[in-house]
Amino acid sequence: MLRYCDFTDMASVAPALAGAERMYFMPMNHPPGVVDEAAVKSQVIAEAKVAGIRYCVYQSFIAAAGGAPDDDDFATENALKAS
Repeated sequence: MLRYCDFTDMASVAPALAGAERMYFMPMNHPPGVVDEAAVKSQVIAEAKVAGIRYCVYQSFIAAAGGAPDDDDFATENALKAS
């Protein structure tokens, strides 16, 4: 089953994850400064953990693992590893 949520409407995240065990996490594409992407992505990861998501594929950026700590993809990959 495929479900969608809107990361600019965090109330849509929990219902989309309810009962799921896998998640394909596609990053947002907002102009810089419009949305704090690292904070939103961290919140989505926390929601996924609460929902019982066991597997997550994150569409990241090439070499994000070696990126700067303030890069949102770097932060997201580390948050996923920690979860």
